Amino acid sequence: MANAHMLSIDLAKRSFQVCATDRAVSVLYNRTISRSKLEALLREQPRSIVAMEACATKMDRAQRRSPRQLVGTHDGSQDQDGGCRRTGK
Repeated sequence: MANAHMLSIDLAKRSFQVCATDRAVSVLYNRTISRSKLEALLREQPRSIVAMEACATKMDRAQRRSPRQLVGTHDGSQDQDGGCRRTGK
């Protein structure tokens, strides 16, 4: 996948809609990908702006059904368990 200046991600339980744009805000790609492919994309992608969207009730329901979420740090490093941790909910 091309290197994007900005990734816009619509969060869902099992798949994610990802729209990548360059600095001129031209769409490089807009596709639905799985959780594992999203993790790989974010690891391979050079530093860029990442914007995520989800409504509060959607995230609450997703956490109740699957208490794992993607987490990371601002410097791009991952948590010890591969970037996921228990939310405790």
